[in-house]
Amino acid sequence: MTRKFTAILMAIAIVTGSFATDAQALGRKDRQILTGVVIGAGAATLIRKGREARHEREARERDQIAAGTVDAAIDNAGTSFGAMGRSDRLSLQRNMRAAGYYGGGIDGAWGPGMRTAFLLLFRDNPRAARVSADRAAVRGFMSDLARV
Repeated sequence: MTRKFTAILMAIAIVTGSFATDAQALGRKDRQILTGVVIGAGAATLIRKGREARHEREARERDQIAAGTVDAAIDNAGTSFGAMGRSDRLSLQRNMRAAGYYGGGIDGAWGPGMRTAFLLLFRDNPRAARVSADRAAVRGFMSDLARV
C-alpha cells in the first residue's frame, strides 16, 4: 500500500474508534476535524480520478476525430487528384517531391506513394487535413499545391 492510502486507513481507524487508545486521546472536535480531513481526501481523490478519466476520454475522441478527418482528407485528395489535368498532376508530384513528401516517379498517377505523401503532409499540417476533409475546399487546395 502507498503511504497516503495507509495514512487514510489509519485516520479512518482512529475516527471509527478501531484504535481505542488513540480515539480516546482525541476529543470530539478533533475526531470531527479528522473525519472532515478523511472525507475531503477521499473526495479530492474521486474528483482527480474523474478528471483523469474525462481527459482520457476526450483524448480518445480527439484521436478518433483526427483519424476520421485524415481518412476523409486522403479520400478527397485522391478523388481530386484524379480529376486534375495531367500537367497539374505532374506539377503536384514535382512540388510534393521538392517539399520532401513524395519519393515516387513523376507519372501523374495516384498510388501508394502519393497516398503516403499526403499522409505525411497532413501529419505535418493538421489544418490542411481539416480543410481537405471538406470536399468543396479540396480542389482549391490541390490546385494551390500544383502551383507552388
